[in-house]
Amino acid sequence: MLFDFKHYNVIKEQIGEITDSSLIHFMTFGKWHSYELLYYLLSFTGKSNVTITTFGLSEEGLRSLQKAKNEGYINDLTMIINLSARVYKKKFMFYLKNVADTVLLQNIHAKLFIIEGENFNAIVNQSANFSTNPTNESGVISTMPNDIITYKDYINKTIKLSKQLNFSENVI
Repeated sequence: MLFDFKHYNVIKEQIGEITDSSLIHFMTFGKWHSYELLYYLLSFTGKSNVTITTFGLSEEGLRSLQKAKNEGYINDLTMIINLSARVYKKKFMFYLKNVADTVLLQNIHAKLFIIEGENFNAIVNQSANFSTNPTNESGVISTMPNDIITYKDYINKTIKLSKQLNFSENVI
């Protein structure tokens, strides 16, 4: 079961219920990871199309995405990753190719989720990369319609500036 993970109750206690009119500021205090936050949000939004921007990623983060896709919680996954990841995370790029529907490269440091769910949409703007991270990170979760529109616009502009990951050309 996707929503039975190590830190679910820690996130639940801190974040609480997510509705279609939530605005929540958070600190992780090093007790949970961004991919676990995604799981938690999917438990409220329902099956979703997900876009993630990140500077860095880990194998644990990729495995979590694969599990969410395999279990049908993520219908379509777009990843926008920093250009440097193609060099220092080469082995993850091949894994990512098999998990994400679209992989784009961009000179990006932002760490965002956009979740377009069957129940409602959500955005997360956070300091944490999509990885295992024992440090204290902060962020904001919003399901407010104006925030969703604003961040979807940011993402669409970012996508237009991005380059499709081409394994024969881009992975060094």
